[in-house]
Amino acid sequence: MQYMNNLKLVTWNFSEAGHGKGAADGVGGTVKRVADAAVAKGKDIDNIKDFMTIVAQSAEKVKLEIVNESEIFEKDLLIPLDKLKPLKGTNKVHQVLWKKDYPNLVVFREVSCFICLSGYCHHVKLVGELNYGETCEEAVIN
Repeated sequence: MQYMNNLKLVTWNFSEAGHGKGAADGVGGTVKRVADAAVAKGKDIDNIKDFMTIVAQSAEKVKLEIVNESEIFEKDLLIPLDKLKPLKGTNKVHQVLWKKDYPNLVVFREVSCFICLSGYCHHVKLVGELNYGETCEEAVIN
C-alpha cells in the first residue's frame, strides 16, 4: 500500500453499532440500495462482476475495488494472530488510535479525544492498547 506511506495518524471514532455513523456506512448503504433497485427492476446479480458493473453504472462517484483472498491473507501474515489476546471491554471502545511515531502501538479509548492524539490521554479512560513491540512477534493487549 504505497499510497499510505504518508499516513501519519489514524483515528477511528464510532458510536453504537448499526447506527451508520461513518462514511463507509453511507457508501455501503448507497451500494446496497443500487443493487436492491437493480434486482427490483428484474436484473440478476449472480456474481461480483455483475455487482461491480451495476454499481459502476448507477453510482458513478462510488469507486469499488475487488480484494482478492490472497491480499487478505498477505495482510493477516503481518499480524501475529496466534499471539493476540482478546481485548476485554470492546463494547466500551469508541476510539481507536494509531500514530506513525509509534507504529507498533494501537490505542483503544472509551471516549474519543481529539486533543491528545499522541496515544496517551489524561482526559479519557484507556480501554486497552495493542503493542506489537519492535519485531511484531509478541503482540500484547494491556
